[in-house]
Amino acid sequence: MDASSILLCTPELVTVCATHLPLASVAHAARACSTWRAELSCEDFWRTWLHEQGLTLHTAMAMFERFSGWTEVSRALCTLKRDRWCPALDEDPCSALDDMGMPAQHFLYGIAHGFVPCSDGVFTYHCKGSMPVHYRHSAVDEPSESRKGSGLRIGGNWDWSPDRRMWFPTATSALAFPLRSEHLTGQLSTDNSKIVAFLEQWPLEPLIAKVNPDRCVDAMRCHEQLNKEVICDFLNALGTGPRPSTSCMAHGIFTVHLHFVPPVYIACDPDGFFLTTLARNKVPKGSLQEAQHMVHTLNRRRAGTDFTGVYGRPLPPLYDFICQYESWLHKSQEEAVH
Repeated sequence: MDASSILLCTPELVTVCATHLPLASVAHAARACSTWRAELSCEDFWRTWLHEQGLTLHTAMAMFERFSGWTEVSRALCTLKRDRWCPALDEDPCSALDDMGMPAQHFLYGIAHGFVPCSDGVFTYHCKGSMPVHYRHSAVDEPSESRKGSGLRIGGNWDWSPDRRMWFPTATSALAFPLRSEHLTGQLSTDNSKIVAFLEQWPLEPLIAKVNPDRCVDAMRCHEQLNKEVICDFLNALGTGPRPSTSCMAHGIFTVHLHFVPPVYIACDPDGFFLTTLARNKVPKGSLQEAQHMVHTLNRRRAGTDFTGVYGRPLPPLYDFICQYESWLHKSQEEAVH
């Protein structure tokens, strides 16, 4: 939207136009035109805008309780700071976070501060040397509230799954079926068990509860540092041993959640890593460069000597090693079932 279009908007058109614009464009228009500033000072507009962006109504209501005006709401979404939780955390959740690895902390921070879930509302965490674990939130019809003064936006409950088919409550961190594979022992990895325990005690309400690809906040450029850390976590999880991280058991893809843009889906075959068609179609143009960089980095990597089974041998490409490992893993799992 150019300056002339902004100035020609009538008050009636402002709300109609603004609810279909990314946050950066809304903020720019408000700075440029008094008509926009006046219309966007209304609480009803922000409730509508947040709903159109796919954010939960409970989150919108909580925002208006905490912030005094639209400029503060805009600032909260556009100037997130690394590891700065809003609302601020109390001692107990801080201690729980300090007890887990930084990738797990980044994952929980992302859920609370702008990770976009998959189309089915699921958040996926890739832990080093393990299978991905999927998390989904079930909302309740009551407003968000802080539990025991934690300062967190919490409500509803969480379930987790190793395969998107069987789901378990966060009250347990043990799989309810036998697994003979060394990779799938029937117990969650340390990071995932701590994520499960955290969500059981403090069921975070996701800032973004469902994906709306056509109206996602185009804020990748504003959160480059936040997303850079998430990308590094993912690359480290796939590229370090002793066992490789594997793709989703149900869909055969790796999922990378980013702040305010749809997740990136990466797959691999014996020829290399690649972005899936879904990822190419849904990731906004501005963030596609980061997704392509991830694929390029992964395709240049070889399985390191810290991976079990490669020491002393010529190191294969990482994608080839993961494919061979997953083929063995699936075969072992089929034998366990039969």
